[in-house]
Amino acid sequence: MFGKMFTSCYRGSMHGKGPIVLSLWPYIISHCDRDGVVELFPATVCDDIGMSREQFDDGMRVLTDPDPDSRNPDEEGRRLVKLGPFQWRVVSHEHYRAIKDMEGHREYMREAQRRSRAKRGEKAPKTKPPKETKPKPAHRWTRVPFSWEPGPDHVVLATELGVPIMAELAKFRDHEFKAPKTDADAAFRTWLRNAGGFQSSPRRQAPVDPAERQARRAIELRRAAEARERGQAAP
Repeated sequence: MFGKMFTSCYRGSMHGKGPIVLSLWPYIISHCDRDGVVELFPATVCDDIGMSREQFDDGMRVLTDPDPDSRNPDEEGRRLVKLGPFQWRVVSHEHYRAIKDMEGHREYMREAQRRSRAKRGEKAPKTKPPKETKPKPAHRWTRVPFSWEPGPDHVVLATELGVPIMAELAKFRDHEFKAPKTDADAAFRTWLRNAGGFQSSPRRQAPVDPAERQARRAIELRRAAEARERGQAAP
């Protein structure tokens, strides 16, 4: 068997009860059945933990006595209620067993603190609203970042404009803009359109290098494949 233990066990009204109580209590929690009932034979417990019978009796007395400072007001704050000669019921077992995660436990702790403050007549502390995180400004540059690379849309645009993309890319990387930029993709599209506007006629265009021709061929093949797929998909 096993049981759930929370750090609040060592921060509540059991704080400072001593090593006997704080070793006996986890032992009890780990030996509870599903209904929160535990059988304790003093000789067995003393042998398992390494305590004397007198220490066992003193620890059990703390756990079975009323505790007005306990977070759980049931049974006058007792941790254990005796059912028989060797049987006890863990009062808070059902509540802690129902806690599915730490967030549920935190909510329980907040509610317990509110009840405690209300009992003492204290006001709950004001909670500050979460700070709004402002988006970071985009990085501005006058030379294209070294890590940037053109995308397929740039190849398509260069092919449509009849612009040698590799040659224009080299110029684009070497150029220093007067006005800082933030979007390299958009800036290169504008660059290609401007370069395409300077081409007077296809005959006067610069010769296409092998890499340029291969890129254009790949675009044509992809477009042809897409056209075939659309034709097959048409009813």
